[in-house]
Amino acid sequence: MKPIKLEIEGVNSFLERQTIDFKDVLKEGLFGIFGNTGSGKSTILDAITLALYSKTQKNNKKEEYVNCKAKKAFVSFTFEILCEGRRRTFEFTREIYPGKRAGNASAYEYAGDKKFLLEDKSDQVTRLAEKVIGLNFEDFNKCIALPQGEF
Repeated sequence: MKPIKLEIEGVNSFLERQTIDFKDVLKEGLFGIFGNTGSGKSTILDAITLALYSKTQKNNKKEEYVNCKAKKAFVSFTFEILCEGRRRTFEFTREIYPGKRAGNASAYEYAGDKKFLLEDKSDQVTRLAEKVIGLNFEDFNKCIALPQGEF
């Protein structure tokens, strides 16, 4: 999986919308996420797992990751992956509202400059993420998003 862009709003310390464009850092190949304690490094990984699986490695209660000053949390993760024998680009988005049982979810695939909706129901978006990536939530966290303190 090659990350392209991550948008985070209302998740943990990211109250205002932040966009991380991975294209520049990927020019050099391998990259790391560095910063002081509390600067949001873990939140970046949480936002990726939220976009794909609708939960984080720390918890599954939205009240614990939606910023208390935010009306909603929003995450969007765009990535490229080898899927079904070819390089494909997907975007997974979630909107999470505190106090409400369900939020909005969608999964898109890009074909050139066009974006096509693949799924728009949370459980179907999660199943598509599992299919595209080839990992369920637990395996993704073991392989991709190593929890803090477990290196």
